Amino acid sequence: MTDKPDLSPPVNLQEQTWVEFELSAALGLSGALAFELTKLKHRVNKERVHKSRVALRRWFSVWTVLSEDGWSKKKFRQGVIKPLRKLLKKLGSVRDIDVNIELARKLGCEKALIKHLARKRRKARKKLEKLIKTTDLQAVTAGIHDYLSKTAKNLHTETVDAAYEHFDRYITRLEERVKRMAQTAKSPEDLHQLRLVIKQWRYLLVECFGLSNNELVISQQYLGDIHDLDSFRQILIKLDEQSPALARLKTRRQELMARFKSESQKLPYGLRPGFRSFKELNS
Repeated sequence: MTDKPDLSPPVNLQEQTWVEFELSAALGLSGALAFELTKLKHRVNKERVHKSRVALRRWFSVWTVLSEDGWSKKKFRQGVIKPLRKLLKKLGSVRDIDVNIELARKLGCEKALIKHLARKRRKARKKLEKLIKTTDLQAVTAGIHDYLSKTAKNLHTETVDAAYEHFDRYITRLEERVKRMAQTAKSPEDLHQLRLVIKQWRYLLVECFGLSNNELVISQQYLGDIHDLDSFRQILIKLDEQSPALARLKTRRQELMARFKSESQKLPYGLRPGFRSFKELNS
């Protein structure tokens, strides 16, 4: 006989206030971010671009919650959030061109297009390197600790909710958004927005509850691949010479949409500490 999972919230989430937990989570992520950006400063390569993007995405997933909860002030937004968002955008530009080059090869596009994309990639990398060189990333990340520690004291009151209840409300809200969007999303932009909400849901489950979920990872990946195809399609349409590649792209997109629709039926609505799998959640 299989024991039923312990559905009680983790002790640390019951005993800590949401302010204490958010401070701890944000400081931990800022430390990881500083580590990756230091390595990026020394050398820009594909692996460090990827890891820096992931560290920034994780930071912003939690910052979105903190911002709603009153942590955001104009000076901090200007001195920290703005340069980090600018960096994330430049990193994204390099990554997107890398993906386009890979897609051009897989779809059998002409060599002229691949060379054109390679030139764009070199330009995007130079812009990224210039931004990294002219931005004091160490100072940007170092300012996070003092600011958040000071702000936490102003937010702390005796009536602050426990961390579990606080984050449960956030994640429930994300689940409801995904459920609505998954039923209606059809256009490239709607599917892109759905992917972003799923990503936020996935990151918060990890950062708040320590839960990872394969169905969320796979769904996000399918939607990400679809978004990459939709973006690359616009490039091919502008060229007006890539009809075979467009046909192959369309076929691949249809396959990914079918896979996503199947996987989206398994999304772990209601997943909380105590459940470790979709099967267990629905048993």
